[in-house]
Amino acid sequence: MDDILVPLTEELGVRYVPSVGFQSITNAIRLLQRARQLGKPARAFYISDYDKAGHKMPVAVSRQVEFWMARFAPDADIQLIPLVLTEEQTEKYNLPKSLDGEDNVELDALEALHPGELENIVRRAVEPYVDQNIDRKLHTAHAEAYWSVRDKWTALTAPHKKELTKLQKTVRAMTKKYQKEVAAISKRLQRDLAPSRKQLAKLERKVKHCWDEFDPELPPRPEPDDAEPARTDILFDSSRPYDEQLKHYKLRSRRNGHG
Repeated sequence: MDDILVPLTEELGVRYVPSVGFQSITNAIRLLQRARQLGKPARAFYISDYDKAGHKMPVAVSRQVEFWMARFAPDADIQLIPLVLTEEQTEKYNLPKSLDGEDNVELDALEALHPGELENIVRRAVEPYVDQNIDRKLHTAHAEAYWSVRDKWTALTAPHKKELTKLQKTVRAMTKKYQKEVAAISKRLQRDLAPSRKQLAKLERKVKHCWDEFDPELPPRPEPDDAEPARTDILFDSSRPYDEQLKHYKLRSRRNGHG
């Protein structure tokens, strides 16, 4: 399903982690590292076939995340949600089961019989976690910051700008009388300009000092809305006590007949 999931996850701005068979321990650790680095809640949606291995895959990743959390991201907020294929989906979409008596269903069957439905399921699952207005908020914050800095810097340097303008007039008046004979008296002109250069250097130091001390108060950078939908299909939740989390693993096994 990469032809569907790769462009879709790129569009939605979420990370896609494909795997042949069970996910590796390394990928579970990388999930923890990303959660710690970003400092935000992590929500993982698991997609697999509906078969014996597919039932165990989300549990295997959950147990790895659970085991390595203390070492790599002890304060992380992580949830793992089996998204596709579930028993309810096989019945809802009337997907054909294998002929080996195991009631297995391949993921390809969903796309073959219901084109576009896999994309719809993923999109519906992810969109509640995406703030559609964040680009507008960032643009507004950028504009506010720009004008705030510009206005404060203009006000702060106004006296120095006035002094610079006065100094420029003095220099222009002085150089004007030398224009016709500038080639002959270049050395003399440079000597006469020396005091102005010293003043300019002093003025530059003043402005640099202003810049070093310049620390305007900017509006806070907008963050995406953190509201997320209430879910009842969360397999792993890092906030659960061990005993409660174990109940969810066992409940999944009983539901899928692989206890």
